[in-house]
Amino acid sequence: MNTDQSLRNRVFNEMLVWIEGNLDKPLSLDLLANRSGYTKWYLHRILKEYTGLSLGEYCKLRRLSRSAVLLMLTQTRIVDIANELCFTSTQAFSRAFKSQFSKTPNAFRLSDTWDIRGFCGPYHNMRELMPTPQILDLKSINVVGIGYELSCKVEEETKFDFSIRESLLERKTAKSTNNIIIGLVDYVSSGDKINYRIKYTAASLISENSANTKSESIINVSGGKYAKFEYVGSSEGMKDFIYKIYTAYLPAQHIIRRKGIDVEMYQRQSKKIKKSGMISLWYFIPIL
Repeated sequence: MNTDQSLRNRVFNEMLVWIEGNLDKPLSLDLLANRSGYTKWYLHRILKEYTGLSLGEYCKLRRLSRSAVLLMLTQTRIVDIANELCFTSTQAFSRAFKSQFSKTPNAFRLSDTWDIRGFCGPYHNMRELMPTPQILDLKSINVVGIGYELSCKVEEETKFDFSIRESLLERKTAKSTNNIIIGLVDYVSSGDKINYRIKYTAASLISENSANTKSESIINVSGGKYAKFEYVGSSEGMKDFIYKIYTAYLPAQHIIRRKGIDVEMYQRQSKKIKKSGMISLWYFIPIL
């Protein structure tokens, strides 16, 4: 990569990070230029080169996409979402939202599916190679597991790092003789105006050898169509991998997530693999 390309990449990444942190404020090329020290012309050219969009178009799509997440996972009032994300009125927000997602904000919130085909992720046109999933029809299964629940702000899942998974998975592995350990991820809308809940369960298939104690719960994982992704990499990179599936791959492939639980499937790993910090799993997302 030449020096000029490296500079453009750095400027682009810095610009998008700053935009993400300021979507609740009026933004302009003048403001961005004053903040960065680069000319308006240079910043406009880089954003257009990477995304094909002007600053105004890009910010509008990101605000609408953030509003979609707020509608799915919180009970923030629609008027407050419109105000928070700098729309001139609730009516203007509703028109723009319906144009992007083909549903009114209220209909989107009440839907049993996550139709994010109109979603624009923060790095949506950085064409990194995305894994191609298998589309499978799976039968319903019952599992027994140890659960944990935490509260997160939208798009700030810093609390939900791999250490939470690892602690529960190790406890479950110690109790189970099965070679396959299952992680269940359930994103739960709550009555909170800011936060939503993540329920994580480390589980195994119910069998005669399963240690079903009073501290564990029996959970039914519904059958149906799933997109199966494979991940091999660092534990730190797993969160980014899942984020890219939801913000880039599913929208690009026009896939609708149906009601259900995301399923992680791990095989027992050797001590050598665990020491290296690498993990290997299959990740299943329920889809229509």
